[in-house]
Amino acid sequence: MSRSIFTLPALAGLAGCVVPLHHDSGVTAVNEPFDTVVVEVETGSVEILGGTTEAYEVGWDSHWTTRCPDVDMEVSEGVLYVTGRCPDGALGCSTDLLIEAPAGVDVQVAITTGRLWLEGVGAVEAQIATGDMEILGATDQADLEITTGSITGIDLAVDRLRAQVTTGGIDLTLDEPFDLLQAEIVTGEITLGVPHGCYDLDLDVVTGAIDTDGVDCGCDEDATIWARAVTGAITVVGN
Repeated sequence: MSRSIFTLPALAGLAGCVVPLHHDSGVTAVNEPFDTVVVEVETGSVEILGGTTEAYEVGWDSHWTTRCPDVDMEVSEGVLYVTGRCPDGALGCSTDLLIEAPAGVDVQVAITTGRLWLEGVGAVEAQIATGDMEILGATDQADLEITTGSITGIDLAVDRLRAQVTTGGIDLTLDEPFDLLQAEIVTGEITLGVPHGCYDLDLDVVTGAIDTDGVDCGCDEDATIWARAVTGAITVVGN
């Protein structure tokens, strides 16, 4: 089930900002083929939906108080690049993006402050300084980092996944067999749901608790679950 961060009127392209309105939005069709999306946003929300439509497009919704953000899009060698940047000294500046892409599209996202929602994508590389990310149905591999915030993933079918949070939480559910699941947090809780079975478990908490249910260790299985917490808790549940 998908969810939209915002609703946009259909405009022909990435129009310029109209300063007195303090708001600008639009939708631009992507007519060139691409299999990777690279997004960089300073402040705002990013939603990337893979396979929900055959009409690929980029929707954007910008807000500002003093100076409007720059929103740019281009396709080069099969990669769709989208950026939302605020000028130096801009106040109240943010850009929300809604990107409709092919199913299984690979994604690279960097957000300074904001939220990320991914659905129906392939390999994921995402970094957020302050905010949250939610992932539904990713495949292939995932490398996820947040300084302050939470990482949530459900219906994941990845071979290898690494999630790292400084302060916040990690909550991941993998529905398919995998090779490596790695989660690390300084302060907060890690909750991992995996297929019921036997794993190479490597779990450690400096101050806190470790709880496992429905998973066995000490066998010859190749799949590894590695988790670390300084202050908090680690929970691994076999479903």
